[in-house]
Amino acid sequence: MTTNKLLIAIGISIAAFSCKNSTEKLPNEFADATIHFSIRYPANWKFDSTNYSMREELAGGGDDFQEKIVLGYEKMPAKLDAKTYATSMATTYKLLDSQFKQLAMQPFVQKDFDAYELQFTTLQNNMQYKSAAYVLIKDSFAFTIQCNATDKTFEAHHPIFKEIINSAKYIQ
Repeated sequence: MTTNKLLIAIGISIAAFSCKNSTEKLPNEFADATIHFSIRYPANWKFDSTNYSMREELAGGGDDFQEKIVLGYEKMPAKLDAKTYATSMATTYKLLDSQFKQLAMQPFVQKDFDAYELQFTTLQNNMQYKSAAYVLIKDSFAFTIQCNATDKTFEAHHPIFKEIINSAKYIQ
C-alpha cells in the first residue's frame, strides 16, 4: 500500500465558543487541494507552514502541547469503509503501544465522509492521555484525525474536537 502521510499538530486548550455558526466559531481554514481536504480551526490558533502545525496562542506566551490534534492522510489502492479502517487502527495501536486501552468504537455522523470514532487511553511521557481518533473515508482517500487531551481535560475538549471534525470537507 502506497502511503502519503501529512501530519498536522493542532495544540488546543479549553475554550468557550459563544458564536452562533461554525464559520464564526472556527473562522480559520486549512485547505489542501492536492489531498482533497479542508478543516476549520479557532481564531486564536496560528498555522505554521514549516511543519504543518496549528496551535493555540496562549495569552502568557508559549504553547501547550498536552492537548493536540494530529491529521494523517493516506491514498488507498482500494476503497475501505470507515469501520474496517478504524478496526485496523485499533489493532495497530494495540501492537505498538502496550499502554493502549480501547474505550469505544462507534459510527460518527459527518456530512462529507464515511466516519468512525475510536476512543482510547494511553500513557506517554509519564502522562495519561485520552484520545478520540476519527477515521474519515471518501473515495480512495482516508483521513485520520487523532484528538489527544489529558485525562483531566478530555471531556472539556471533546465537544471542540467534534466541532473541528464536523468542519472537515472533501475538496473535489
